[in-house]
Amino acid sequence: LSLADAAGVAELARRLGDANVYMRAVIHQSDSADRRPVAEAVATLLGRRGRGFVVELTAESKAVLGELAASPGGPPLKLRRVFDHGLRPADAADKEVPEVLAEAGLEILAEGPTALAQTEQWPDGSRVELPARWFVVSRA
Repeated sequence: LSLADAAGVAELARRLGDANVYMRAVIHQSDSADRRPVAEAVATLLGRRGRGFVVELTAESKAVLGELAASPGGPPLKLRRVFDHGLRPADAADKEVPEVLAEAGLEILAEGPTALAQTEQWPDGSRVELPARWFVVSRA
């Protein structure tokens, strides 16, 4: 199911009823034209009573990913696959995500900084963590 497919999302919402939604790192790498439909899909799935937990990379993540891609031997396999599929991680500006959520009819109930732990490691053995922001949302 593509979250940009409004008819498919509506059918899923009909089958599920109001739902809680966890969405991790989708808006920031979606095409600009698809960002609002993705957020609208969350609103549709929430219905009247559901809550959403949305986590998105911040612009700061772009520097971390650039450093990782510049590692000796090039980017790790998982990051190479992201680039090979034409995805653009951390492509949305930090202010764009809350704007898109609001435009989709979502109210931000709480938000804060976090880091998304990756399976990749730095040469010193520490885990790669990407700066991100979390949002708890409901229908406005």
